[in-house]
Amino acid sequence: MDTPYLNRFAGIGRLYGKAGLSHLKGSQFMVIGLGGVGSWTVEALARSGVGQIILVDGDAVCTSNTNRQLHALTGNEGLNKTSVMAARARAINPDIKITEIIRFISRTNPSEFLDGFNGVVIDAIDALSPKCGLINEGRSRHLKMVSVGGCAGRLDGTRIRVTDITASRDDPLMMLVRKRLRQNYDFPRKGLFNISCVWSDEPFTQPTDCAGLPGGEIPEDEELRPNCEWGYGTASHIAGAFGLAAAGEAIRLCLLDLKKSD
Repeated sequence: MDTPYLNRFAGIGRLYGKAGLSHLKGSQFMVIGLGGVGSWTVEALARSGVGQIILVDGDAVCTSNTNRQLHALTGNEGLNKTSVMAARARAINPDIKITEIIRFISRTNPSEFLDGFNGVVIDAIDALSPKCGLINEGRSRHLKMVSVGGCAGRLDGTRIRVTDITASRDDPLMMLVRKRLRQNYDFPRKGLFNISCVWSDEPFTQPTDCAGLPGGEIPEDEELRPNCEWGYGTASHIAGAFGLAAAGEAIRLCLLDLKKSD
């Protein structure tokens, strides 16, 4: 590890040890979905000195992202989210290797993204079918994965938890994920999935006085991706907390390899 790298990330080494820092520097992560959660995950990973991040998202920055997404700054509107986050990660660590995949993942194409990848996958997707397709493909490849539940409609960041997917509750998205994985992908009806999940045990709430605000109507089509015209309300202190928790769990999973080699 060279001096500029150590000057930036010595604090990480003092937390995880020199061997841990060296392992992070040689590890790769894939963040799929660079919205309110994934953008903060990328930030935390880059500031942890990791060696490579693959950024996956087909969307562009828009003004209504401002309340929760790290890349939503004046002047960035219309730019690819992958490009903005790639530039930010390189500004944090000039030596980091960034790969941009400016595409959306779907139920049927996760293998195209995961071929040749052997790091940790962070699933920050909020659409049901592609989320389930990705989780199933990751399991079939025995990849370490962190799947993030819904952060919208939450107020208390201290209620965020990290457990196996099967232990999550009060999360409509993850409830549907579990159901579909069991019905369509032969996941076990009892026992753990052995896939980490970031979720909140705070009951989901929605204000009743938001009539007339932009984005108040949710389309019935579950496959329609969130965009700049609709979506439940959320705030950066919640989306960011979800994203940072996902990064922390991804780092923990990554460093398990180091412990096994001891």
